[in-house]
Amino acid sequence: MIENVTWTIAGVIVVFAFIKWYLGRNDDYWEKRGVPYAPRISYFGLLFKLAFNDITDLLKDMANKPFGKVFGSFEGSLPTVVVAEPELLRDILVKDFHIFPYRRPMTPPDPFPQTHQY
Repeated sequence: MIENVTWTIAGVIVVFAFIKWYLGRNDDYWEKRGVPYAPRISYFGLLFKLAFNDITDLLKDMANKPFGKVFGSFEGSLPTVVVAEPELLRDILVKDFHIFPYRRPMTPPDPFPQTHQY
């Protein structure tokens, strides 16, 4: 009986350690590349901040920090680049469109998809 409890606790610890490693594996992504970046907020810290603030307030705070016109950030554990310089943004979106294929869609999703007609 005690052996089962011990193995269960050990299994739970291993699973949580793997989850923590998996979520934090890219935390030094921008640091390795020498790019200024907004540090990733842990999921529990983000939930705590969202409990007392609106998401727009958090985004405004991040935009007002002195990271520069181009900086790295994280969406969960996925590293993303934020470009706030109009000339560079024009080059990325118009002139060098073929070099940057993986961008998030700019149009919002349809709030009333055809699958929910009735």
